[in-house]
Amino acid sequence: MMRFKKLIKKIVPDSIYVFKHKYNFIKNRSQFFKLNSKETFKKIYKEKIWTPEKYQSKYKFYSGLGSHKKEFVEIYIKKTIKFLKKFKKKPKIVELGCGDFKVSENLVKYSGSFTACDIYDELIFYNKKKYKNLKVIFKVLDFTKNNIPNGDICILRCVLQHLSNEMIFKFLKKIKGKFKYLIVTEHCPENDDFKPNLNIYTGPDIRLNYNSAVELSESPFFLNYKEKKILCKISSKLINGFLKTQIYRLK
Repeated sequence: MMRFKKLIKKIVPDSIYVFKHKYNFIKNRSQFFKLNSKETFKKIYKEKIWTPEKYQSKYKFYSGLGSHKKEFVEIYIKKTIKFLKKFKKKPKIVELGCGDFKVSENLVKYSGSFTACDIYDELIFYNKKKYKNLKVIFKVLDFTKNNIPNGDICILRCVLQHLSNEMIFKFLKKIKGKFKYLIVTEHCPENDDFKPNLNIYTGPDIRLNYNSAVELSESPFFLNYKEKKILCKISSKLINGFLKTQIYRLK
């Protein structure tokens, strides 16, 4: 029976995982109401809330399908590398909410320096060991409270969508004057009439589940920037929406 259950877990498509976890996120979101940010993301990683059942024995830490599915990752890596190669001098990159670092490990050699930050200490300690051969500085950091290192580029991939508007405001205040560019990747609905920046509680859930998405240039954030462009936009039936990566050239 146990072998049969393990086999079922391996062959269940990712679309079933997404549907199941979307339901669980909405149903169980009250579990996160009273937790602070550190407790929230510790709970997510410890309980493997973002990890499909068939991958739970393989990965100690797993930052979700958006960091592992080829359809989401390959185009992003290719486009980001192309952008990084335009710099005459390799840029100093700071990633906030680096998670398992599965995606950004591919970007390190195109940087002058790379600092990867996350709020969960055990995850950062694990990354230090796993990626010890890469020239990366891993830091335990709450980017809504702690001082953020300066750099040329700040990267956030599928991070802000998990935070409340209050937390996003704190983040924007912390990065002011620290970077030339901001690269942000977020899940977005496919329809054009969605309401941006619907407020949610900080946790594993995302705004896509409520026909919303984080758009920093829209109300109530109104990010001050010189230029904005879409780096890549990856549509997927798996999430009933798309992953959009935008580059902001900051003032």
